[in-house]
Amino acid sequence: MQGIDTMVQGAGRGEKRTVGQRSRKLEQAFHSTVKYALRGSPMDEFETYFPEGSVSSETLKAVYDAYVQCLHQARVFIDGEFEEICQDANVADVLQTIDVLCAEQGFDGTRDASACALQGPLVARAATLKAKKQALERLRALKHETEGRNAQLEDQLRKKKEEAATLRARVSTVGQKLEEVTHAWQKK
Repeated sequence: MQGIDTMVQGAGRGEKRTVGQRSRKLEQAFHSTVKYALRGSPMDEFETYFPEGSVSSETLKAVYDAYVQCLHQARVFIDGEFEEICQDANVADVLQTIDVLCAEQGFDGTRDASACALQGPLVARAATLKAKKQALERLRALKHETEGRNAQLEDQLRKKKEEAATLRARVSTVGQKLEEVTHAWQKK
């Protein structure tokens, strides 16, 4: 299978995840688009935006450096947001599932391109549907696990409340006896 076996380090969590060709291509396309959109102007073009003699060359250089730095910071911020959105939406996992499903169907770049072009949209839709079904099953399993854990916690809470009621009754009984003894002692 082409492009399915690349492993990368997970986002600071120490986990390994597989990145398929679709995920890599999406990432490359996004990064090159952002880089192109925020490429900025060269210094000689940048100078033309200021009337000649209105700004000293040192000031212009400082403004240009700040401009370049702002563009760089914008790219870094946008790249970080893209990574976060992809992680939150599990984009890499979904695209990996599509890669695997396409490879299983023989739509992995090794077949004749004209035959793939005819089947492409149908295979892609089928792969997407299967990926969505798998994601739904994972969510159902997570829901079931969460409901089980919630039931355990509710049971623990009920037991703790019962223990607290029992302790309150004991303390109340001890308190009453202590009060009786105190009254009796004060009468003496």
